Amino acid sequence: MIEDKYWGVVLNATPMPTILLKADHPAYTIVFANEAYLSFINMRREEIVGKSLTSLLHAHTRNVDEILQTLQQATHYKVPQRQPTVRYEFHQPQTGDVVIKYLDVITTPVVVADNKVEFIIRTINDVTDLIDTQQSEKAIFEDLVKHEKFLNESQRIARIGNWEVDLINNTIIWSDVLKEIYEVTSDFTPTYENSLTFLKDDRYRDILVNAVNEAIEKNNVFDVELQIVTAAGNVRWLRSTGKADLTNGIGTRLYGVTLDVTTSKAIEKALMESRNQYQALVESVEGVVWEADANTFGFTYISNKINSILGYTPEQWLNEPDFWANHIYEGDRDWAVTYCQNQTQEVQNHVFDYRMVKADGGIVWIKDLVSVITENGKPKLLRGVMVDVTESKLLASLDNLEKTVLELAADKYEELQRILTVYMKGIENLLPHMKCSMLQVKNGKVYTWAAPSLPKDYTDAINGQPTGEQAGSCGTSAYLKEKVIVADISTNPLWENYKQLALKYDLRACWSYPIINSSDEVMAVFGAYYDDIKEPGDTEQLVIERSAAILKVILENRQSDSKLQEIAWMQSHVVRAPLARLMGLVDILNQEYVNKGLKNELLDHIVNTAHELDKVVRDISDKTANRE
Repeated sequence: MIEDKYWGVVLNATPMPTILLKADHPAYTIVFANEAYLSFINMRREEIVGKSLTSLLHAHTRNVDEILQTLQQATHYKVPQRQPTVRYEFHQPQTGDVVIKYLDVITTPVVVADNKVEFIIRTINDVTDLIDTQQSEKAIFEDLVKHEKFLNESQRIARIGNWEVDLINNTIIWSDVLKEIYEVTSDFTPTYENSLTFLKDDRYRDILVNAVNEAIEKNNVFDVELQIVTAAGNVRWLRSTGKADLTNGIGTRLYGVTLDVTTSKAIEKALMESRNQYQALVESVEGVVWEADANTFGFTYISNKINSILGYTPEQWLNEPDFWANHIYEGDRDWAVTYCQNQTQEVQNHVFDYRMVKADGGIVWIKDLVSVITENGKPKLLRGVMVDVTESKLLASLDNLEKTVLELAADKYEELQRILTVYMKGIENLLPHMKCSMLQVKNGKVYTWAAPSLPKDYTDAINGQPTGEQAGSCGTSAYLKEKVIVADISTNPLWENYKQLALKYDLRACWSYPIINSSDEVMAVFGAYYDDIKEPGDTEQLVIERSAAILKVILENRQSDSKLQEIAWMQSHVVRAPLARLMGLVDILNQEYVNKGLKNELLDHIVNTAHELDKVVRDISDKTANRE
């Protein structure tokens, strides 16, 4: 079973409220709840972990049986169960209030080797705001239809104001309903001049005059919308439609109808505001919300968040039919597209991780949460959310790489160059566009230790080059004992003497970091090259700094082992042999004195001192052997 800490990393990676349950019907003990879930239910982790979900549900909702049925189905059939959007009534014990929530719930069984369901993952998608917005839009739309029907009925019962203009005698006639619309008295006599004064501003005056003149000139119908201020001071929208009668090409009469469309205008405005609110809700999601055709994978919608995460505009994405597939990182493209197609055809909601290429060429890890929408049992649409999980992915991979390298370094028989090469290649796999190098610094010069992706001609050319203030990125970094960032090799003065060599191999940027031991000596320089002009981002900075720390540990340990080997050699070749000869001479001399029955205190002191020195040397040898 995966350790608890890894459940936490995995489940906290999703922005959706998620809990992990034991499959211990009917209790369903809560094993873990991610931060999104705790925030959703407004409780602390210690209040629910280890407790029964069934008991918790009884305290907060009336839909317990329905929820338990879904859990039982997931356990029995051993396949994920999607619970359609359901209205829940959550009871707040503190206040006694009832909070209405609309939730989409996915219950996923975790099947172990013996085909037994051991755990259940329960993921909640709170769609309350979406449902409320949809219901609001539906209500507004129904209201709009109602008013449109009312207006149509009004036309039939003469609630539309009629008007007529005698162009010969310059007289105007308004119907009683039109006078009601303008809120004038029944004895009001309209004229050309006073009818124009009701228009809200000159802009509407120009619209009306131009429409009438064109209708007379071309003998056609005009249809305009105007804003007026009634006699009572109320602002209204009117739709006026009219036609001109001509005699011998001269206009003699204008007639038509005027409809008060103030209410429908207000509804139209409210509907637009509602749609804008829904759009704002989508854009507030911490991820890219999208929709695509389930058969062609052509995207029909993608939120503006795509710009901040990948650097593309929604227009770029939607105008290219295969944009998504074409911009998946090449190493992930085939399997990611195939996996999504297979899951879609099986009508399975799915979550998968893959890499995408940003507009600037960078790599982003995406967690894609996909829902399959069906029609008559067949996939019709795909809807989902793309979440940037680059940092968490990178940190996990970096942890694994460091563990592997440190295990290699712990083996004293493993060659240092191979250890460094494995590490350089591992970093390049994490950051595919980076080319890594490790240079040893010795006697004021740099020597290549490991550079698996750099051209050999280039590494041969810089081998043995001196450090200095203008010795490229690595040579300068070793000389100054500080990191050196060069975003553009072609223009940076540090590369004046080496830029032609670098540019020959299409190396455009180089960032260098010195590896300094505890004695403040530069042991080596870690270098990162790019084919493009590039400044390091937060991700690259993190990787370089952590790599420098690991490399310091490895090199210092190897340096310490080397010194111990030197000490051992000194013991065997410099100290032990002369000491052995001294001990032999002392033993001979001591034996002569013993045979002659003589006692000499000076000789006794020499013998004791020689034996003490021999003991010290043996102790040092034992400690060295244990260290190795």
